[in-house]
Amino acid sequence: MLEDVLDEHCMLTNKEAESQIGSADEDEQPSLSAFDFLYLPIDFVTKSNKGYAFVNFTNPKAARKFSRAWHNKHWPCINSNKIREIHCAKLQGREELVKHFENMEFPSENFQPLSFNPARDGSKQAVKETIVGRCIGSK
Repeated sequence: MLEDVLDEHCMLTNKEAESQIGSADEDEQPSLSAFDFLYLPIDFVTKSNKGYAFVNFTNPKAARKFSRAWHNKHWPCINSNKIREIHCAKLQGREELVKHFENMEFPSENFQPLSFNPARDGSKQAVKETIVGRCIGSK
């Protein structure tokens, strides 16, 4: 569900940027909104998410746009009073995140981080999903 939310955000942001290309200065060309890493930590006992995620946007402008659009707002797709908070992580970049999570063990592939190549931009183009970490349980 989170992957779908991120895809939709990128698609809408990129469509908006495309419509502004003609009016933008050469120095201010819009950058592509895309993400290349996603990890939603899950409590292995309850099978519920822990309430936070790691998302790597491919450029700082995309991350700022996401933060402006999503910070301090309710989740539209779940019945919850929780408010989203967007924070900059200590680890930056897909390579650093993959390196951090690649030796961790997970009881199921369903709980593992994902790396995308090319980055997901909401266009529905085919991307290669690489599962990060080691699965020690059943699928």
